[in-house]
Amino acid sequence: MKDKVNKVIGLEIFDNELRAAEVTLSDGKLKILAANTVQMPDGVFDNGVLAKPEVFTSCFRSLVTGHFNTKNIVIEFANQDTIMRIANFPKVDDDRQENVIRLQAQEFIPVPLTELELGYSILGPSEDDTEVSALLVAIKQSIITAVIDLLQSPKAGSYTVVDVTIGTTAIVSVLADYITANPFMFVHTNSDALNILILKNKRIVVARSVRFDDSVSEALNHTNYDNVISDLLDAAVGQIENEIRASINYFNIKNDDEIGGVYIYSQFFDASRRFPDISANIGGIDVHEAMPDNSVIAFKGCPAERYFGCAAIAAVKLG
Repeated sequence: MKDKVNKVIGLEIFDNELRAAEVTLSDGKLKILAANTVQMPDGVFDNGVLAKPEVFTSCFRSLVTGHFNTKNIVIEFANQDTIMRIANFPKVDDDRQENVIRLQAQEFIPVPLTELELGYSILGPSEDDTEVSALLVAIKQSIITAVIDLLQSPKAGSYTVVDVTIGTTAIVSVLADYITANPFMFVHTNSDALNILILKNKRIVVARSVRFDDSVSEALNHTNYDNVISDLLDAAVGQIENEIRASINYFNIKNDDEIGGVYIYSQFFDASRRFPDISANIGGIDVHEAMPDNSVIAFKGCPAERYFGCAAIAAVKLG
C-alpha cells in the first residue's frame, strides 16, 4: 500500500453516515472532483461488528453510483468502535521505535491487540527527551476486514482499498503546511468523540481524546449534518468549549506562548455558525474552519469545508 495514485476517493465511515470525495492534486493543491454523503440507519455497526452488511453495501452503492470515476479508496473509521488513546513510550532508535510501541500498546488499549488493527502516529518527544508520545488508534480487525471485503466485492462495485488511515493526523498534517499561526489548536469531532491537538513549530505538543457525554453522543448519532436541533448543538458545543479551555490551560502551564488560533473540523454541524460564541467563551482566541484558504479547490456548488476531511485522508495516497 505504499504506491501513490493520481486520483483517490477519501471515505469517512461514521456510525450514521458515509461521506466521500474524489480527490486529485492540482498545482500542489487538493482538488475535489466529486463528493457525496449518505445517511445510514441505526445498527449498521454494533459492538465492534458490521452487523448489517447488506445495509452498508446498499448505502455505499447509493454513495458512489453516478458520482465517482476512480475505483481507488482510502478509508477512515470515525465511529464508536474506534479506540483512540494518547500514550507515552520509552524513546529508542528510530528503527526500534515501532517495535517498542507495538509491544507496550496493550497497556493502554482495553481490548486484546490480537483482535485489533493498531495504527499510531508519533506526536513528539517529552521535555527530557526520554519518552515519545503517540496517538494510538485501534479498531477490530473483523470490522476492517468485513468493510474492505465488501467494498472490493462485485456487490459494492469492486473498488480497491489502497489504505486505511487516521483522520485526525491526516487532517492536521495538511493544516500544518498552510496555517501560519504558531502555536495553533486543531479540534476534530464526530458524533462520539472530540480529539484535540496543539501544534507548536509543526510539532504536536498536546494531544487529548475525549468522548462526548452519552446523552449527547446518542442524540447526535440519530441526526444528520444539516438537521442538528438547537439544544443538542448547544450541549455538544458546550462540551467542546470546556475541553478547549482545559487544553489551553494545560498548554499555558508548560509554555509561555499563546495559542494563535483554533481550527475546527466537525462531522455534525456547520462550525462557522458558532465561531463567535466559541471564541468568546474560550477567551477571545480566533476560531476558524479547519480548511485553510487556498488549500482545497472544489467544483462549483461543493461545500468544500464539509469534505475537507475526505480530501485530507485521500492526500496520503496522492502524488
